[in-house]
Amino acid sequence: MALIKCDECGENVSDKAKSCPNCGAPVSTFATDKPPAELPENEIHRQKEFNPWDVTGEYVIIDKVRASYFKSAINVDWGRAYLTNFRIVFCGESGNLMKLAAVPVFAVMTASAFPKIHLQILLKDILSVEEKRYGFSKKTVFNTTDGKRYSLQLDDSASWKARLAEFGIIWP
Repeated sequence: MALIKCDECGENVSDKAKSCPNCGAPVSTFATDKPPAELPENEIHRQKEFNPWDVTGEYVIIDKVRASYFKSAINVDWGRAYLTNFRIVFCGESGNLMKLAAVPVFAVMTASAFPKIHLQILLKDILSVEEKRYGFSKKTVFNTTDGKRYSLQLDDSASWKARLAEFGIIWP
């Protein structure tokens, strides 16, 4: 089962449903004619803030999971990770604490409706996935077609493992 976005109200709806449970629009009218592999990559790469509804046919599968992105052995970003039918997106939270500590009203006024993207990996570019020990927990390493390795520590990695398997991405 996959989730698709209702064209009328934006609600996530099962692709098996006949109509949107929120507004009643028929599922057959949703913009599902483009498979994820054909989504325009330039729409993905131009985004500075995570807004999946800005990309035709993209929908969120796993939303706002607490995560860490290991830039290096000593440099770690904390934030939230998202899984869509097209990509993995990590949005960091760096800088928010300083704004909040300095001037709380300024932090609220300058907050964006969409989180800032620190990292994104297109699902089609993932070659393999590994789990590595990191202290008492594990981090997940995504190896991509361009030779890069992205290390993420994901809360609820079992859900990620199951959902990514639906796209043919398997890790031990």
